[in-house]
Amino acid sequence: MARDHCERGLILYRARRYAEALAACDEATRLQPADPAVYRVRGEALLQQGQHRQAAAALSIFLSKGKPDADAYRQRALARSALGDRAGAIEDYARALALRPNDVGLLAARGWAYLVSDAPRLALGDFEAVLKQAPNEADAYNGRGLARAQLGQGRAALADAQEALRRGTRSPRLLYNAARIYATVGAVPRNPAHQQRALELLRGAGELLPAGARAGFWRETVMKDSAFVSLHRSAELLRLARPSSPPR
Repeated sequence: MARDHCERGLILYRARRYAEALAACDEATRLQPADPAVYRVRGEALLQQGQHRQAAAALSIFLSKGKPDADAYRQRALARSALGDRAGAIEDYARALALRPNDVGLLAARGWAYLVSDAPRLALGDFEAVLKQAPNEADAYNGRGLARAQLGQGRAALADAQEALRRGTRSPRLLYNAARIYATVGAVPRNPAHQQRALELLRGAGELLPAGARAGFWRETVMKDSAFVSLHRSAELLRLARPSSPPR
C-alpha cells in the first residue's frame, strides 16, 4: 500500500498537482517511513512549491537512504541555491557530474553557480566544456561571456554576448544576461556605448515579460543586480524602475 501511495504521488507530481502529491507522500510515509523513494517525490513536489528548505531535507533523506542519483543531486542543488547555500549547490552539481560527467545541463548549471559565487575562472571552464559539446547553446555563450567580463576579457566577453543573441531565441533570460555582459564590460573603464546597449537589452527583456511582472523586474531584479551598479544613475533606468513608469 505504501508503494501504491508513492506511485500515486509520482503521477500527481507529473500532473503538477503538487499539494495532492504531497498528501499521497504523507500517506506512504505513515505506512512505510523507511522507503527512500517517497522522499524523492516529496522533495521534488516541495521544490515546485517553493518550499526549498523542506525540499532539501527530503532529498537529503532520499540520497542518504537510496543509491546515488544525478537528478536528485541536481534538484537538491536548486533548493540549496535558493536558500543561499552556494557551496552546497556547487557540491551537489559536482556529485551529479561525477555520475554524468558529460551532461551539458549539469555543467551549465554549475557554471552559473560558480558565477554567483564569484568564481568566474571555474565558471569559464564549465561553459567552455558545454560549448565543446553543444556549440549552439546560447545560454552557455552568455555564461562564458559573463565569466570573461568578470575576468577583464572585455572583447571576448562582448563577442560571446553577440553570439548568444545571434544563436538564441529572444527571451527575457537571453536579453537580460547579455545586458549583464555589456554593463560589466562598460563599467570599467566607463563606455557609454556599451552601457546604452545594456539598457536597450534590459528594455527588450522587460517588454517580453507579462505586464504585471514588469515593475517588479525593474525594482527587484535589475536594481538589485550588482552587474548594473554602473547604470543606477542613468535617467532612463531610473525612469523604468519608477512604479508609475513601466517599460513602453
